[in-house]
Amino acid sequence: MAHVYPDAYLNHYADRYRQLMLYLHNISLLQYLANPEACERVAEEFSARGRVCDPAVVPQRITVVERQLRAERQAEEGLRALTELSDLARQGMAQIAELEEIEAEAERGLEGCPRRGGAIVEPLRHHTWPRSGDPKSNFTMRRAK
Repeated sequence: MAHVYPDAYLNHYADRYRQLMLYLHNISLLQYLANPEACERVAEEFSARGRVCDPAVVPQRITVVERQLRAERQAEEGLRALTELSDLARQGMAQIAELEEIEAEAERGLEGCPRRGGAIVEPLRHHTWPRSGDPKSNFTMRRAK
C-alpha cells in the first residue's frame, strides 16, 4: 500500500532530495520520503567515505546501514586510539630505558663504597669504649692531673 503524503511535505522533501542529489547514492525518493533524516545521514556518511550506497537498501534497512556505518566509524576511531596508545607506550618504554641507564651509572659510581650486608655503610672513626690499658680509660687518673 502506497503512503499518501501532503503536497507541502512532498514538495519540500522532493526539492531537498534533488538538492542533496540523493539519487547519486542509489536512494529512491520513496525511501527518502519514508525516513528523510536517516537517508540524509546515510548519504552524508557514504559521501564522507567516497562510497555509494548499495542499491538494494530498502527503507527498513536504512537503520541497519546506519548502524553498520556507525560501527565502522567506531572501529576506525578505536584503531586510531590504539595507534596513539602504542606510540605513547613506545615513548614510555624509551623513558624507562633512559632512567634505568641513569640508575646503572649512579650505581657504578658507588661500587667502591664499604658495604655491610649489601647496604652501603659509613665506617666509624671512633670506638664506643676506649681500651682498658689506655690511660684515657682510667677516669681516676684524669682527675688526678
